[in-house]
Amino acid sequence: MTHHVLKAERRTSKGKEAAHKLRAKGFVLGVIYGSSMVEHLQAGEESIGIFLPLHETELFLKRRTSELFYLSLDDSEIPVILKTVQRDPVTKKILHIDFYNVDLKKPIEYKVPIRCIGTPAGVRNEGGILEHIMRHLDINCLPEDIPQYLDVDVTDLNIAQSIHVKDLSFDKITILDAPNRTVATVLATRKSTAAIAAKQVAEKK
Repeated sequence: MTHHVLKAERRTSKGKEAAHKLRAKGFVLGVIYGSSMVEHLQAGEESIGIFLPLHETELFLKRRTSELFYLSLDDSEIPVILKTVQRDPVTKKILHIDFYNVDLKKPIEYKVPIRCIGTPAGVRNEGGILEHIMRHLDINCLPEDIPQYLDVDVTDLNIAQSIHVKDLSFDKITILDAPNRTVATVLATRKSTAAIAAKQVAEKK
């Protein structure tokens, strides 16, 4: 796995004025927290306030190929995952980032996007529509095994057929969602219904 590292610096001054000055200089503010933070905390701290270069951070988050990455801080590399990213509602510029420090040896729960792969047979041949019922899956795995996407092959789905959680299996990952939940299904349309009816008529002749 590629080792992704993002440089961060510890905030030594607090308050709105200090935050405003850092943002004006092109930095984004953040915080690191988590149950594995003890060795990195200073006296009286429960989390670490940090700042990072905004432009480099934007590029890093766009280009990374893993949910797990490392923050370089105080000559240490801290394994983290993203928890929340706050953006300006107008400019979409990052305002604040929450990083969660993980224990690489302990499984964690995480929400991962589903990516449907292929064009269903019911869409290709009968004019149906693929409906994505679930957009994410809740999983449990080691931090190093968290994928950016969970690929679901829908190629063989015909009209009125579905893929459920119980049909899915991923290496080194436990799915936490209810087994009977529908992930994706192919729905009939007026066009597909007419095409099926015409086909049935033709077959009877």
